[in-house]
Amino acid sequence: MARATRVTTYEAETRLALLLDLVAQGETVVITRRGEAVALLAPPPRPETGREG
Repeated sequence: MARATRVTTYEAETRLALLLDLVAQGETVVITRRGEAVALLAPPPRPETGREG
């Protein structure tokens, strides 16, 4: 996994739209509280293609 962007809970609250733009571009964002990771924003898994059900 590439290095993730880390933000505090306050930053996540105030900059959510920007963070979602980063995630939409493929980045991962770690949200921290008092220096400890508490949540992860990541793009959804890509659907598998080329396989028939």
